[in-house]
Amino acid sequence: NLSAIYGNTLNDIILPSDENGTWSFKEDVNTLLDEVKEYTFTLIYTPKDTNNYNTIEEEVIVNVLKADITYTAPTIISELTYNGTEQALINVGSTNDGTFEYKIDDGEYSSNIPTAKDAKTYTVYYRIIGDANHNNVEEQSLQVNISPLKVITYLSNSIGCLPFFKSIIDNLLKPIAILSSM
Repeated sequence: NLSAIYGNTLNDIILPSDENGTWSFKEDVNTLLDEVKEYTFTLIYTPKDTNNYNTIEEEVIVNVLKADITYTAPTIISELTYNGTEQALINVGSTNDGTFEYKIDDGEYSSNIPTAKDAKTYTVYYRIIGDANHNNVEEQSLQVNISPLKVITYLSNSIGCLPFFKSIIDNLLKPIAILSSM
């Protein structure tokens, strides 16, 4: 029995070698192995010495195995800041060979884009479940941070805030001034 990978052609299969002759496929070597299963093909053995030996044909089973998935991995969305709403944590990955699944921290896997609201660091896990012709991709992880909202307060004299704060500061400093004059 011979093995091949999904998407190979017969030409990609390394046939046994022999110093007294060569093996070749009877079928077109450009035949695409486009399904994970067992195929039956015919091999032809052609001896170097055709005067004393005959060419023979023999059936052979080619076991086609799953291929690895080709994919673009998800990436983190950087510079997220708390805004009180659910936010996507990643730019999703892509593949034609299976289905991406995601989870956050210890959550359950689903095909939904992971989102979160609170300001903290999250671990986003992803995996790919291969289709009938492709292997699965084992769990991978990304660290994504939602930063706390930075609150900046502005004081404006136009609304009368500065005189108010000045009077509070002056009243707090009066006891210090009285004690220091004693």
